[in-house]
Amino acid sequence: MRAAGCKRGPSWAESLGGSAPLMKLTRDCYSLTDDTSQFDIDAIIALLQSTYWAADRTREQADVSVRHSVCIGLFHQSRQVGLARAVTDCGADTWLCGVVVHLDHRGKGLGRWMLEALLEHPQRCAHAGHSCHQGRSGFLSRVWIRGAPIPVYDI
Repeated sequence: MRAAGCKRGPSWAESLGGSAPLMKLTRDCYSLTDDTSQFDIDAIIALLQSTYWAADRTREQADVSVRHSVCIGLFHQSRQVGLARAVTDCGADTWLCGVVVHLDHRGKGLGRWMLEALLEHPQRCAHAGHSCHQGRSGFLSRVWIRGAPIPVYDI
């Protein structure tokens, strides 16, 4: 659902000539997808409002940021319970912007799974940069890929 007056433009996949999701992964009762048409903006807003770094995001800001980013949605059965987001120029740089998992689903390695999927995503370039806020959960200290910590926003 979108805020009144907020028009949805093409997703990044559609802007590259594709309309089908490039990624769909499953594990136990969870699934990951980059198909933004399946994303639940209400669930995303609730997830963001539970963080210290995005609690004041508006519906329109969340919708626009999802449309203009490479995103991985985490679903438990059919309910969205997580989101990982990166911004890329598809050539030289990618910035990890946020990872959030619903409190009831934390501690199961789902944030790490989303990050791994995002880092393997076809639209992510090879040189990942970061914006890093060491947060309360200690998530940064637990995430290691290729021998180096992945700098991400706290979940």
